[in-house]
Amino acid sequence: MASLTEELQRRAAAARREVDELRGEIARLSERLAQAEERLARLEITRETVTEILGGPGTDEATAGAADPPPAGGSPIGVVTVPAWRPGLAQSVLPSSYRDLLEVLTDAGRPMRAGSIAAAAGLSTDKSKIEGLRSKLKRLTERGWLAEDGPGLFTLPRVQDGSSPPPGGGQAGSSSLGSRVRTNPNQKEKKSPMKTYDTPAPADPFARSRTCFDSLAGDLAGDRTRDMTHDQLEELVETRGRELERQLLQDHLDLRALREEQALAAEGEARRAEGRSRVERGHRRGLATVFGPVTVRRMAWRAPGQRNIYPADAALSLPAGRHSHGLRRLAVHEAARGSYDTATAAIGARCGPVAGKRQLEELVKAAAVDIDGFYARRIPVPCTSEVLLVLSADGKGIVMRPEGLRPATRRAAAAKDRGRGVFRTRLATGEKPCRKRMATLACVYDTAPAPRRPHDVIAVPGGRSGDRDRRRGPHAAAKWLTGSVARDAGEVIAAAFGQAEARDPEHARTWVVLTDGNRHQIELIQAEAARRKAEIHLVLDLVHVLEYLWTAAWCFHTGGDPAAEDWVAVQALAVLAGRAGQVAGSITAQARQRGLTESQRAGAQACVRYLENNKKYLRYDQALASGWPVATGVIEGACRHLIGDRLDITGSRWGVQGAEAILRLRAVIDNGDFEEYWAFHLHREHDRVHHGHRQDGYDLIA
Repeated sequence: MASLTEELQRRAAAARREVDELRGEIARLSERLAQAEERLARLEITRETVTEILGGPGTDEATAGAADPPPAGGSPIGVVTVPAWRPGLAQSVLPSSYRDLLEVLTDAGRPMRAGSIAAAAGLSTDKSKIEGLRSKLKRLTERGWLAEDGPGLFTLPRVQDGSSPPPGGGQAGSSSLGSRVRTNPNQKEKKSPMKTYDTPAPADPFARSRTCFDSLAGDLAGDRTRDMTHDQLEELVETRGRELERQLLQDHLDLRALREEQALAAEGEARRAEGRSRVERGHRRGLATVFGPVTVRRMAWRAPGQRNIYPADAALSLPAGRHSHGLRRLAVHEAARGSYDTATAAIGARCGPVAGKRQLEELVKAAAVDIDGFYARRIPVPCTSEVLLVLSADGKGIVMRPEGLRPATRRAAAAKDRGRGVFRTRLATGEKPCRKRMATLACVYDTAPAPRRPHDVIAVPGGRSGDRDRRRGPHAAAKWLTGSVARDAGEVIAAAFGQAEARDPEHARTWVVLTDGNRHQIELIQAEAARRKAEIHLVLDLVHVLEYLWTAAWCFHTGGDPAAEDWVAVQALAVLAGRAGQVAGSITAQARQRGLTESQRAGAQACVRYLENNKKYLRYDQALASGWPVATGVIEGACRHLIGDRLDITGSRWGVQGAEAILRLRAVIDNGDFEEYWAFHLHREHDRVHHGHRQDGYDLIA
């Protein structure tokens, strides 16, 4: 039996050694495999680069008839090798120009001719170029990647077993990386336990609170509430419960006053050293809180010719005015989400009659005074140099009261009031009512590059089939918004550049600036970039380009004509391919060929002017290849949210300071920074009130 056990141990040790040797061999083979894959990837990149330079679209015609198998001495330079398709072979083995053709046909989901494929891929539709493209399609057909339904009609093949080349070019079952690990949103920070008081009260300081609670509990246990419905019970507990909370706070403040008087002997020596030899008890001040009004009783240390000192005010960090910080915070939240009338009603229903509408407006203005200082001290989280740094700016008008308009707008409004408008009772076409003041918004965000092709952004004519998942664009992260109606656009853009420089002080990242084409805005951006010596890449918003293309489309199509959509798609794909100048020339030629009158071609001419004037900002081919965003959706959404949803509600007329406070506070809330900002604001407010020699400004009520 012992010999059998020893034999088993010997065999186990041998197997263990063999396992260790095999693991070492696997590690060595894995390392060799990684090195071989890296060499293969470099060779593939080199081959594609050489193909694009010497055998790309410009020379496909010359190489179309070249033999596919390389000669014995190696593959000749300029010959594009297209391997025969077989199950499991991904599209990634093809050059990028061939992959684009497969993706266009996948999006279309139907047979297409060479000319339609060229337009959908954003390529030139000249006859000489079409022939080269047709030779590419023929080559793909010969190798099994495509099929011909009829003469010149190319489509994706369907082989006997029902399989076809994978539309996305990837292996089945591949997983998508890049999911985020999110922290638990319900996790709460631990709070330190409340400190106990060293000096006990001689009697129960919360006797009135206990009486209030006992009364409420007695009513709930008695016959009075036996037959109440649940909503009646809710109203009773809410009303009496608010009074209980107010009484608890009042009792605590009274206890603090009592303890202050008990500590008079120890406090007196310190105050006498400051020159305050007289003390007066019973100084009172009112405080409106979220529970209702309370009274703060404290002692005043006095001296002839000097301001009073109230140590209890500093200990409680009381505000300069009558309203508590909790009530101010509530006012900010309510006023930022709806009108002041709605905010006043909501606060009155919760807290009682503690503040009127005008008082809420002043509280909100005071709550926004530290926003600049807060962001000036904040250090953004750094990113690697591969992450894009994106800036964008836009403007939106806010309806103002007459005194809030800028001087030029005020003069124009006064002229209209004197009857100098085109019509007496209405506005003419294009005439402005002169009631708005322009606010400027800017945003800065980080995003990882997301390379795309034109047909990933614009669907091919006829629409997508859905057989291929199109590549998604960049996703904004760490978004930061700012805006102002009081300052000019240059100051807001400078603030955005300041935020960008705080994120990338060494200018090591790629800075992309998205704009809608406003000439004044572009000049301000370029001037600020030059002042900071920052290299920027200006990209025009694609949505604005599409709007101009649609305006031109109605010059050549009647309203409701489905062909207009395909026409716009062809022009947009060409613009995305970097051929904006050719599109402008094509639109001009079409207008001339159709013999349109000057008025009929107005939309087409406006589109042509826009494309030609902004040609240097329309290098979408470079932007898409580099993975940059090409649309200003983030800042457009911010304009709708920050301004449209609050400052543009029906009937609103704003003063400059009130609009500025709401706009900036909404930006702080949207940035997710309000909690940090409010703590910073309270700290600064404490310094201003209690370290700024302002306590003598209180109105005493006793």
